[in-house]
Amino acid sequence: MTALDRLLAAPHGPHDPEVADLALRLRMGPVAGKLVLIALAPGRFALARLPRGRHAPIERLGPEYASAIEGERDILRRRYEALR
Repeated sequence: MTALDRLLAAPHGPHDPEVADLALRLRMGPVAGKLVLIALAPGRFALARLPRGRHAPIERLGPEYASAIEGERDILRRRYEALR
């Protein structure tokens, strides 16, 4: 099982040192342009991107999720792919 697999299995921890390092790399970095999860309503979440400018609106990207954990896992996968 890879570090990414272990992170996706338990996004909120606890994590061994290898998974903790990966989680840190995926969650840190510049805020501008970062993929995030926004709550639309109870039980409805969507993928969005934070703006590059301070007063620009958050850009909603499309996919909706029935649970926050489902959305968080998708964001972690996308951030991981962006690192590669």
